[in-house]
Amino acid sequence: MRSEPRSACMHRTGIRIGDYEEKLDSDWLVAFTSACSISNLADLIRYIRF
Repeated sequence: MRSEPRSACMHRTGIRIGDYEEKLDSDWLVAFTSACSISNLADLIRYIRF
């Protein structure tokens, strides 16, 4: 279940990792997911402002 939101996030940011996802470090994955959430939050703030 956790892979679905993460994949949606990667798709949203235009990043496609594919088969390499399994080889990634869990720490890197957590950092990427956090960065992606922050990016989505920034998009939301921009949407509210304009």
